Amino acid sequence: MKRSQVLITVVGRDRPGIVEKISGNIVECGGNVEQSRMARLGGEFAAFLLVSVAEAGVDKLSRALETHGSAELVVTTRLASSHRPAEGAVPHTLTVRGADHEGIIHDFGALMARRGINIAEMTTSVDPSPVSGTPMFSMRATVEVPTSIPVKDLRQWIDDLADELAVDAELKVQGPGPSSLGL
Repeated sequence: MKRSQVLITVVGRDRPGIVEKISGNIVECGGNVEQSRMARLGGEFAAFLLVSVAEAGVDKLSRALETHGSAELVVTTRLASSHRPAEGAVPHTLTVRGADHEGIIHDFGALMARRGINIAEMTTSVDPSPVSGTPMFSMRATVEVPTSIPVKDLRQWIDDLADELAVDAELKVQGPGPSSLGL
């Protein structure tokens, strides 16, 4: 039986039971969650789920999930496209830390885009410094670096940008196995 991959997004006011309802519909329709990311951001709940389901069950799953949609909870589904890193691209972990200020994500995103480097995953947060309470920015990203880019050059570009933004940044090649983000 041929299976399809469906990307489900869920965004709305956080409350108990959202995960149970969405995952219940997935199970009822013969689906299996292959990957997911869920978080509370402010007072809102956000989830992304990649689900495999029999081709014949895609519409049934979409209709079942639509029943949860409201002004307070937005649920969308779409067939997922397959993505493979550029041939020979090597996954690296980029970490950035420093005093929070506007534009850090944009500036690092622009650096990667100009060089044709894909950002596969990213998590960020701003937390108070334990000593001073100053808002401290933290970013961890998986970037897919084409083999045509010398890592030495990439590290220099990252160091230059980090100096300009007054943050610390580090780039490490990922080892074999699952994502080093621990997600």
